[in-house]
Amino acid sequence: MPDFEIGWSNFFNIYNNWDVSFALRGVFGHDVFNATKLIFGNPSTLPALNGLTVAIEEYEKGLRDSPKVSSYYLEDGSFIRMDNLSVGYNFRNINGISNLRLYFASNNVFTITNYTGIDPEISFTGLSFGLDQFNVYPRTRTFTLGLNVTI
Repeated sequence: MPDFEIGWSNFFNIYNNWDVSFALRGVFGHDVFNATKLIFGNPSTLPALNGLTVAIEEYEKGLRDSPKVSSYYLEDGSFIRMDNLSVGYNFRNINGISNLRLYFASNNVFTITNYTGIDPEISFTGLSFGLDQFNVYPRTRTFTLGLNVTI
């Protein structure tokens, strides 16, 4: 379990008709078992299976054994993530339209972490507690260009 979690979301009206909103959060003080590195970073599976670049580094360090669960794969899972960022401009009173807002938004904007696996965010419940999800696609970053019209 993390020692603590923080979150901050805000909405600002800035410089005439511009607005900005964001959601930022952080999770600190927990370890994650890097199953991605255990499975795909072990040189014993090369060249038969795909692997991470770190597998070559592990081979050069002398690792020749098959993957085994150990504390070697425990890493600090602390992170700060900007979940959402939106920037918009409001056009007012344009030919019968009371407000027209043009905006750009993004989800999963950035993550700051020292964790070397796919994603430091893990489930804190269930049977895979503290284990990264090595068999799923990473979170996608999305970009949206939108228009809101109020008549």
